[in-house]
Amino acid sequence: MWQLRTHFWQGMATALWLVAVGPHLDCARADEALDVYLVQTQVSEFFQAIAARDLAWMQSLWASDDEVAMLTLSKRRPPAVGWRAIRIAFQDGAFSFWNSFHAAPNDYPFVVIEGNVARATFQVNGVVRNGWGETVPIVIHVSQQFRKVGDHWLLTGSWALNTPD
Repeated sequence: MWQLRTHFWQGMATALWLVAVGPHLDCARADEALDVYLVQTQVSEFFQAIAARDLAWMQSLWASDDEVAMLTLSKRRPPAVGWRAIRIAFQDGAFSFWNSFHAAPNDYPFVVIEGNVARATFQVNGVVRNGWGETVPIVIHVSQQFRKVGDHWLLTGSWALNTPD
């Protein structure tokens, strides 16, 4: 939980910086800095939605078309393509097997924006408790892709390495 609070305050500091310094930057750089902040916020919300086991919240983060994909390099989980398959993967996988899932990126995700597509890469540390009551420390390497729709960035792909089985 402390990591989520830390990310909140770091995010607030970024927002204050944008308000204070943003007007002095050229518009393109200020817009890109805001987009980077919004993508980083989406990453944080992704892990908060997992911890809360909130499918409605998770759905609000994803694009709802059939082209979205999630790949967790795990022996037990095949790739999920399309929002329906991703919803089932969370509902029948992470939300049903893990009694608790508390994880957050170690640091701000590294974000690259090209037009209306953004990619975020980061490492996640955390602790999960499985259905048998065992507590398992985790380190996951994640890459996520987003598409800008209006003023919002929606998740279109998530790839994770070292996910717990």
